[in-house]
Amino acid sequence: MLLIDEAHATGVFGPDGRGLAADLEGAENVITLRTCGKALGCEGALLCGPRTMRDFLVNRGRAFIFSTAPSPLMASAVRESLRILADEPERRDRLSALTAFAERTLAPCGVTPTGSQILPLIIGEDAPTMRLAAALQAAGF
Repeated sequence: MLLIDEAHATGVFGPDGRGLAADLEGAENVITLRTCGKALGCEGALLCGPRTMRDFLVNRGRAFIFSTAPSPLMASAVRESLRILADEPERRDRLSALTAFAERTLAPCGVTPTGSQILPLIIGEDAPTMRLAAALQAAGF
């Protein structure tokens, strides 16, 4: 089995924002975890995989299912977010343009382009990192 965490890819990459593993959908040995709390703007997550895995969770993971099931409102919000992703690709295009702008703008600060919306700034040692974090918080970030 291959487990793929699509937390930062869901809503951003792949056809209709379905993630980097979209081409593997339907494979019997692939499970994908997709968060609903980032690009989808909701809460919770989706665990996608073969019928055998889903049946196993329904029949053996009842405590997990009943303690983590989404409310009807959240399930509806996730469904609408997925529809928006499919119907409005310009949102992903806008994110891509903003990411490219941030990469160019922050390059003098040491931010390295990653090809994704995640742009790490590696400071190094703990003390300078904590000083920078405190200064950013003081500035309202």
